[in-house]
Amino acid sequence: MIATGIAGIAFLWIAFASANVMFRDEVIEAKNSEIEALGAANLEQTKDIERLQGTVMDKTRDLEERSDYLQGLIESDPTGILAPG
Repeated sequence: MIATGIAGIAFLWIAFASANVMFRDEVIEAKNSEIEALGAANLEQTKDIERLQGTVMDKTRDLEERSDYLQGLIESDPTGILAPG
């Protein structure tokens, strides 16, 4: 009876250890795939942010140029119509 119990425990331990060894590679592969996907998503988001930053810089430059142009018109208005005050 005791020998049967010990043999059963040994069998269960061997089965458990074997299953862990067999599935370990699958778990590692799944985690590696998940990490790669997250890395790719992060890279894409970084590219999106860089594109957005470039767009914001372009719009800012355009607004500054327009502001300078309008300020020049106001300052050079010979009739005084555009001058404040």
